[in-house]
Amino acid sequence: MHNLSTSIPQETLRNLDDTARRHDKDRDDLVRLAIDYYLNHIEDMQQLMDEKNEGETAGVDWAKARDTFQHARCSFDECPLFGECPAGACLL
Repeated sequence: MHNLSTSIPQETLRNLDDTARRHDKDRDDLVRLAIDYYLNHIEDMQQLMDEKNEGETAGVDWAKARDTFQHARCSFDECPLFGECPAGACLL
């Protein structure tokens, strides 16, 4: 496995550590999970962002969105990078 170094704001690091503790994970594991999830869902997220930028998300069914992300086996109750998620599951 390769090492990766990056700078993270202190507040984000505190949130990351709090989330890791709540989910009984190491910080490194949580970062790897978030990156893997992001890479596996980037196309879906880009489509959502495109729709949002076009103003088409006003009619989003958040319950359906939550179920979709939970069905994708998202293990977080809140976004590990940004805190709470309006869909009730991490959108990363």
